[in-house]
Amino acid sequence: IKFTNSSGGNTGGIFADTNSGEVRLQTGGTARIHINNVGNIAIGSSVFNLTSANRTTVNIDGTSASALCFNRNGSITGFIYTDNSEFRLQAEAGGGNKVRIRNANKTIANFDDNGSRRSL
Repeated sequence: IKFTNSSGGNTGGIFADTNSGEVRLQTGGTARIHINNVGNIAIGSSVFNLTSANRTTVNIDGTSASALCFNRNGSITGFIYTDNSEFRLQAEAGGGNKVRIRNANKTIANFDDNGSRRSL
């Protein structure tokens, strides 16, 4: 499925490669999202990292930074961010948002919205 503008220029589309089984979503004539034949997703790249048997991956590749943002009712509640100098897990301040590290449904570390580690 190809979308064009009034002058016939390629503005985007959904393309399926019958040889590889990959599906690409394009905007502005450039592939932005790739889904391979086992369900791995690459955003901003066609490279699928960390792939192996019994594992599905989502790769996000920005040119200078990448972020995965989580929202609730249109407001950011937290995000994962990386650039050349840091890797960040962040809960947005206020509203009691906390960062918790959990294992088997049990909290093993808990940080409040001021960044202080709270005792368990």
